[in-house]
Amino acid sequence: MIKIRKQTPYRQMPVEGDFFSIQLPNNHYIIGRIIRHQASHIPTLDDLLVYIYSNVLETPDVEMCFDKNNLLIPPTYVNRLGWTKGYFNHEGGRPLKKEEYHPNHCFCRCPFSPTGCIDQYGKFVERFEPCGNFGLGNYNTIDMQVCEALGL
Repeated sequence: MIKIRKQTPYRQMPVEGDFFSIQLPNNHYIIGRIIRHQASHIPTLDDLLVYIYSNVLETPDVEMCFDKNNLLIPPTYVNRLGWTKGYFNHEGGRPLKKEEYHPNHCFCRCPFSPTGCIDQYGKFVERFEPCGNFGLGNYNTIDMQVCEALGL
């Protein structure tokens, strides 16, 4: 069962720098941001690398600082379903600043990597932080990770 709440569906293709809100079961919000579009190691047209920030807010205030070191869950690749179904509410966007994102991301549990990890460019790497799980998720993935991290 999905615990995060539906908001307004968004039919346009989200782009790098867009930010979005996720409404929690307790009517508070967390903010997410699209960091990268179309990863080289996941062969789909709509994969989006997102950050979900740890600040829990009473309103979807996107004027907060987008601190790359203040993530609730590790960076995650998701498809567009969170937006088209209304679980990720588009709040706006602006170009990313270099200090707002990590230059590379690690993803572990990769079945074809001898190290078990791969970076965002598809290279086999030793684990480094922040490190998410390899694969493409959706709003269900985010719901489970967020609710676990917040104890909801």
